[in-house]
Amino acid sequence: MPEIGFRSATSSDREWLYELKRVTMGGYVSETYGWDESFQRHRFEENFKPGALKIVRVDGEDAGLLDAEEGPDHVALNRIELLPKFQRRGLGGRVIRGLLADARRKDKPVLLQVLRVNPARALYERLGFTAYEETKTHYKMRFQQEDPFS
Repeated sequence: MPEIGFRSATSSDREWLYELKRVTMGGYVSETYGWDESFQRHRFEENFKPGALKIVRVDGEDAGLLDAEEGPDHVALNRIELLPKFQRRGLGGRVIRGLLADARRKDKPVLLQVLRVNPARALYERLGFTAYEETKTHYKMRFQQEDPFS
């Protein structure tokens, strides 16, 4: 089983992370909104906060991104992106299950939103997320810890 680890992103990861976004999300963004390169680059730069991002490493190789943040009453899974060669191997599920376990210890639900056209929704559902709201472009989903005593 491949070893999964993490490292903090740094400003030197900027171009690699932008290319990761283009490779992993470009098709879904194009299908939903159309891909406007200058808009996407501007939005990426505006939101690039390397200290808040984790690079997912598989067997010592940079494989993707985990962007999650803990709020006072929930954990937000903002993004998980894995390069295509690391997809469909159960790695994303393992990363998310780790996040869910941490949230469970803190007794917090995990929230995310996923583009309607993104097949990752099926993964989230297999992991126990349920949609609680739909917009024209997204599903908003929640993983609520079960109370074994209820």
